[in-house]
Amino acid sequence: MKKTICAVLLCALVLSLALAGCGGGGPSSGLIGTEWSLSSVEANGIQVEGEMLSQFASSSLKFEQDKFTMNLNDESAEGTYTVNGKTVTLTVSGEDATATLQDDGSLKLELDESTSMTFTKK
Repeated sequence: MKKTICAVLLCALVLSLALAGCGGGGPSSGLIGTEWSLSSVEANGIQVEGEMLSQFASSSLKFEQDKFTMNLNDESAEGTYTVNGKTVTLTVSGEDATATLQDDGSLKLELDESTSMTFTKK
């Protein structure tokens, strides 16, 4: 079950990078050098967070000068990013995914209409 959920999360991430819209602007100095942890996943109205989430998935997102690295369990993806206001566009192999900086300081990555991943700064 744990491997299945991890595989679904990884597939959702890859799919989001293939289907999401694009943005513009340069990297924000506020993100450079920051590292984020996956704090919740919501799919079809069901939210998984805290200890329940840590049993199935471990994920981090790290921003450097002009690139980012995302780790999900044993898988890793690297790419570039841009920031336009509160919108962060993550690009991997020419495909874009859009995340939004939330008012509470978290970063929410929309994978599709009913699935999202929320990260909090470490």
